[in-house]
Amino acid sequence: MTTPNSAVLPKAVTVTIANKTPCGFEVGRSVSSIGGNPAGVRIVSLDSSFRFDSGGETSPRIGDEIILINGQDPKNSPDVAKKILSEAKGDEVPMVVLRSQTLDYRRALVARRFGKDYTVDFRSSTHAELKPVDNPSVLLAAIAPMFKTRFKYIIAFDDATGAVTFEDAYALNFNRANGATPEQQERIQSRHREFKDRLEKMEAEMENNYEEARKLALAENK
Repeated sequence: MTTPNSAVLPKAVTVTIANKTPCGFEVGRSVSSIGGNPAGVRIVSLDSSFRFDSGGETSPRIGDEIILINGQDPKNSPDVAKKILSEAKGDEVPMVVLRSQTLDYRRALVARRFGKDYTVDFRSSTHAELKPVDNPSVLLAAIAPMFKTRFKYIIAFDDATGAVTFEDAYALNFNRANGATPEQQERIQSRHREFKDRLEKMEAEMENNYEEARKLALAENK
């Protein structure tokens, strides 16, 4: 599923849970959206009765954004979601969720924003290492640190909240912490600002993708 600008959207999945009290998972609000829209409702924790592979795709996962519960829209409200669950009838309760925490989706997001200028290596579905394609060699950076600086960033995705953060993986090396010249410090800060700006644009894209995928899921499950 793609939008006109070829952005990959989070996948809509129908999961089924046993209708019991307690339901076996906790719901919470996603981090505040950049655009100021109401943040989504997501599964923030699961108890031991759920295993990642217990039901394959039809089993709930931490980070699933809840779109419908038993055919009802929780309206981006954890309290409404809990009320719908408590009033559900029958042995099982179907939920339509958006699965934005998958490795494939996150790879596509990062590649769109950083792939041209950075090599991207996902160590897991929640952590990616990025290095500029024009990074100087280790030897060159060691010989002339005042002119050449190596960079490596770590992007971290928090499934439970939806937050995205980054860090400078070389922040604690000698040239970063103690030996940097003013020129090198300016290169470091300039690169940080540029990286942060790209990450914020990626977060905005994630928000737009969520809203688009949510509208499609609601339309398809009327």
